[in-house]
Amino acid sequence: INDLAVSDPYPSVIDVSDLVGDVESVRVELNNLAHGYPDDIDLVLVAPDGTKVMLMSDAGGSTPVTNVVLTFAQTGGNPVSDLGPLATATVRPANYDISNDPFAGGPTAPYETDLGKFAGKTAKGQWKLYAVDDTRQDAGSIGSWALYISTKPRIEGLANQSIKEDEQFAAP
Repeated sequence: INDLAVSDPYPSVIDVSDLVGDVESVRVELNNLAHGYPDDIDLVLVAPDGTKVMLMSDAGGSTPVTNVVLTFAQTGGNPVSDLGPLATATVRPANYDISNDPFAGGPTAPYETDLGKFAGKTAKGQWKLYAVDDTRQDAGSIGSWALYISTKPRIEGLANQSIKEDEQFAAP
């Protein structure tokens, strides 16, 4: 994550091709996150259909971090900390300063902070992680990132229809 610039690569892409069904939940894991001033980091995940969720922006405070494993999940206990310090944990996304999210050539505002926005979308395609350092003097890195997607089967022809539970198992 370059100082006052976009990351390299920008965006980082994971191509999902083998999943069947619609997204039920999404979890993102950042491995070996390091930064001299984590509050500078802005991260947005963009789904193949263009749905975008801000994982963190202006979060983490001023305490430098190294080797942190940060997992973003809708079931995470608390939102990623505003004032920090960041530590290895499972958290929910948060955007603490919506006026300073400079994704040059990347996704534009508004940004959601709810990973549930990916539910019901197709999992197949390119998932993009955009990372930016939004203030001068500090840089950082993400050793790697992982995307965990749970899917549910798509039942064709049943869109906008409801099935009563007692009718599902009725004998002919």
